[in-house]
Amino acid sequence: MKRTCFAFLSQCLLVIITLTSCSDDQTDLSPDINTPITGYWQIADGDINGDGAIQGIVVHNDETVSEWLYTGETANPYQLGFKTGKWSINGNHYEMQLPISNGTYYNVTVAGNNDRTMYLAYKGKTSVVPFYKLTSLPGNGNEMISELEGMKMSGYTMADFTGYWELDNGNGTGFYIDDEGNISDLICIYGVEKYYSVKYHSAEVILNGNSCVISSLGTQWMVYAVGSNSLLAMDRNNNSQQVEHFVKKDIPDVMMRADEIMKAPVPAELLGKWETIHYTHMINGENVTDIDILNGDEWNKQFYHTLAFSENHKINKWDRFGSQLYDQCFMLKGDNITIAGNLTDLLFPQYNYTETWTISDKTENSMKLTREQGNTTECYTYKRK
Repeated sequence: MKRTCFAFLSQCLLVIITLTSCSDDQTDLSPDINTPITGYWQIADGDINGDGAIQGIVVHNDETVSEWLYTGETANPYQLGFKTGKWSINGNHYEMQLPISNGTYYNVTVAGNNDRTMYLAYKGKTSVVPFYKLTSLPGNGNEMISELEGMKMSGYTMADFTGYWELDNGNGTGFYIDDEGNISDLICIYGVEKYYSVKYHSAEVILNGNSCVISSLGTQWMVYAVGSNSLLAMDRNNNSQQVEHFVKKDIPDVMMRADEIMKAPVPAELLGKWETIHYTHMINGENVTDIDILNGDEWNKQFYHTLAFSENHKINKWDRFGSQLYDQCFMLKGDNITIAGNLTDLLFPQYNYTETWTISDKTENSMKLTREQGNTTECYTYKRK
């Protein structure tokens, strides 16, 4: 469900009340503070602007007021300013403060009310257009308001956001937030079967008590509200102030596998730079190439390269001229090192190119990496650089 913030909506309501507040006469109704005004209210009997939309207010039990406009559009049925106003009792009548824009309000008086109808007055003039009480909001409005009532809009903690959140548009794109506030993006890809592209720890949550910003796939999401299973957020750089709905779902297996790979400690004895000193190539167990690289001629030196392993599971490779050949990811499983272009390739080797090398010999300052492919075996000997 998509929702829109109050700025545009509240100004529309102000225009209606201003234009229709033209009577100095009292209404047929008297103000009555003994009749509750809490509930759903609609302006007039239907479409007052001629644009097919109907609108009104929700008067909440906690002395706040929400404004709503219902268009019935499939994608965006509601525009909403949730609890942006206030109401109170002043003497023998009710009063409301409704927003013009952030931090500014206009005051209206309930000039007359009963359990079915309510008239508002602005600057001493009573609107000729009444509000009618509804038993329910159109569409799924009741569900929307009920959901928002149970959501947190301030006083955030990291625990409010940990887990996997998916944009409620059916495309399977979402983000995972861990206990430390690291954000990992998951993009759903449909091929032979559904799988995910994972951008691991691409950003961090910016949390400041009453505000929270979540950066995901180039968008800075300003949190509007969060609940146990729903998160509402606005694109910080989009002036439309449209609120997008994220749904909390079970953490995808691929995310847990990504965590397992990236959080596995890299042995200290593997970290650092290694340079090749020997190369062996065998077919059916017989040597085809068996050369010293550093002490060899120019032909031998074509096999020279340097590897660097880092704690964040990155592996870099340079040729003998110092040009970088690749910046890739690796994972360890026993003595096996699997190398791929990125984390997603490691997670889905059936769709991507990977190489697996086995540490066949290891000392503090030397190491052999061996790879077997069919009847072919390659072996590089390295020394610590």
